Amino acid sequence: MSKVRVAIAAGDISGDVHGASLAEEIARIIPGVELFGVGGERMERAGVRLLHRMDRLAIVGFIEVLRHIPAAHRVMKDILQSLATLKPHVLVLIDYPGFNLRLAHAAKREGVRVVYYIGPQIWAWGGWRIRRIASSVDKMVVTFPFEIDLYRRAGVDVEFVGHPLLDMVESKLDRRTFAARLGIDPEKPIIGLLPGSRAQELRRLVPVMLDSAEEMSRRRDGLQFVVACAPGGCQSFVQERARGQRLTLKVVRGLTYEVMKNADLLLVASGTATLEAAILGTPMLILYKISFLSWLIGRQLIQVPNIGLVNILAGREIVPEFVQFGARRSKIVRAALEMLDGEERLSAVEQDLDAVVQRLGPVGASRRAAQIVADLIESG
Repeated sequence: MSKVRVAIAAGDISGDVHGASLAEEIARIIPGVELFGVGGERMERAGVRLLHRMDRLAIVGFIEVLRHIPAAHRVMKDILQSLATLKPHVLVLIDYPGFNLRLAHAAKREGVRVVYYIGPQIWAWGGWRIRRIASSVDKMVVTFPFEIDLYRRAGVDVEFVGHPLLDMVESKLDRRTFAARLGIDPEKPIIGLLPGSRAQELRRLVPVMLDSAEEMSRRRDGLQFVVACAPGGCQSFVQERARGQRLTLKVVRGLTYEVMKNADLLLVASGTATLEAAILGTPMLILYKISFLSWLIGRQLIQVPNIGLVNILAGREIVPEFVQFGARRSKIVRAALEMLDGEERLSAVEQDLDAVVQRLGPVGASRRAAQIVADLIESG
């Protein structure tokens, strides 16, 4: 066989994390494999030659995406040219359906076999997309067990591998070591703030998180707040926004899981971070805000009653959600203090989160996904 080439496309930080893990496993199974595609610094460190960085693709919201269509179109055009030139044996798409489904359709026309790893949340919204998946994707590799039947009913070749977060999420610091590093008191309550990684998330969630933190500090002595910034960085934005506010606040980067694990409670942006917090067993409040027009469009499309992944997987609201106009300081503060004051409530939430984690399957998802890619290549 000629040199094996695998293309990988990820459009946000979460996809970059999973793409890096997948790339490492593919390289173990197929020595000498050439990996290229779209992603971020993690994928690059894992040996993927980046044709484009994902920065121009990481957008939240329906209307927000429209403003970035020209840049996304240029990225798409470049990738398709590279696929035609380099002729990969397989193209692996990771989440990010707005871009990746179009890429799958175009790649299929060029004769490239397509594996979709961590597919679109068709069970939440956009169920119509399953028809496009059936015509464009050779193999769906899913991370939630209930997705299997959805795809099989549509005639899609699908396999469940478990969730890759189970292999990645861990805290390397216990509470005392964590507190010592940050210069805070391990005996006093710690509240973690995780506003997300995208610029739009930061603009909309950091202000309400900090305002809520300040109000909580007024009502309760001794509360300590730690903002966990994603690799892209949010320190300067948070510090500028927090100037003049009266609260004990630390801003850290590169300690996201340590913040999650050692906090008594989290205020977290809706998304993958809610699953990470569940794996680490920390109760949370989920926040979600996008532009008004995007929110109006989303209300017509979303098919599930909850927006947080942990609540969707639980089939009910096990942790409070504060969405759009409901993401107000007064509501957030009330719910946070009630949870902190209720040991039985905290214990019940922890048990519910553990039940959600048990549904994510066994560890080793990235290894199994990589083997699926290798088997598809071997099959010719």
